Amino acid sequence: GSGDGRIVIGAALANPNLRGIGVDIDPKLVAEATEAARAQGVHDRVRFLHQNVFDADLSEVTVIFMWLWPEMQQMLRPKILAEARPGTRVVTNVWDLGSWQPDETDPQAPVSLWIVPARVEGYWDWELEVRGVRLRYATILEQRFQRVEGFTRVHKRRAVLEQVRLRGDDITIRCAMTLEGVGYARHEFSGKVRGDAIEGSVRITLPGEP
Repeated sequence: GSGDGRIVIGAALANPNLRGIGVDIDPKLVAEATEAARAQGVHDRVRFLHQNVFDADLSEVTVIFMWLWPEMQQMLRPKILAEARPGTRVVTNVWDLGSWQPDETDPQAPVSLWIVPARVEGYWDWELEVRGVRLRYATILEQRFQRVEGFTRVHKRRAVLEQVRLRGDDITIRCAMTLEGVGYARHEFSGKVRGDAIEGSVRITLPGEP
């Protein structure tokens, strides 16, 4: 819903490295926005398309700004989550995205920010060597937008994950459990989600260690 193009043009004026695309279903507004971009000298980096928003290509964008009726924004939610890359920022003014809660909200203005989360729901397995003992972790994650919870199992021991923080493709998992042959251990996993893998590191704190 780029309208007269002021948001895209304003962003391009503020950042000389930015490239922007506006989408609107009204051809008159698209023509006005295109002429405004030319008048402001940013037409080489900004273009406006006469297009249905549901046909817009979201696969390469890094920021999505929407100015649409609330029901339209909620109808676009599945498209954004399916097509936009993890880490893409979504900004709206006044209206929200329903049960998808924003990551940040400006209390001084009706502006909210969402970070498109990576898909992590499902089964994850990894192995660690702790004090010479090779351990296999089997973990299940349940996901609702950026909110994630789950549990992990190592041999006969199980533990509920204390915290899972997901922001784009960055993930942090904290849990504590007793490991056979090792003892009580606190874990902090941190990494990036890369499709069907998570690449990162783990810090394990054992009794008597700082």
